[in-house]
Amino acid sequence: MLAPLHFKETYAATRRDMPRLPIGYSGLDAFFHMPKQVVVEGRYVMNPQMEWTGGGYASTTSDLAKWAKFYYEALPFSDETLQKIVTPNPNGLISEYDSYGMGSFIFKSAHGKAYGHTGFVPGFRSIFLYYPEQKIAVAFQTNCDSYKGKMTLLHCVDEILKAEF
Repeated sequence: MLAPLHFKETYAATRRDMPRLPIGYSGLDAFFHMPKQVVVEGRYVMNPQMEWTGGGYASTTSDLAKWAKFYYEALPFSDETLQKIVTPNPNGLISEYDSYGMGSFIFKSAHGKAYGHTGFVPGFRSIFLYYPEQKIAVAFQTNCDSYKGKMTLLHCVDEILKAEF
């Protein structure tokens, strides 16, 4: 499924020394025994293969946005399946504003409805979003796994996109 997309920098995360891996920082508490800096001399401090059922890929932000556009527009599955993905599950209410479909968050953002998903491994967080009304996909990644206050990845994307909409 990924080959037709011609990703330039998306690959299976099967080893600790991944190409162009930036330094990542973790805010996990001592219970997890994770150092504050999770990439040392280009090498991840843990084996990323532990993430295999969660996706198991490393990707650049541009490839991630390309994937989101393909996922919600090019339909790598049937229309019926897409409807299940973008329809809130009655038991999937996350908050008054956000819910979960079949494998996809459904957000009420500052720019209207958005579909997408977040990602996390120690030292890194990501989000990809697709805005169906505008037919655009965006992605945001950060090399820190924690945040303070009310700042969320969705909030970051909304702030960045203010000038665009």
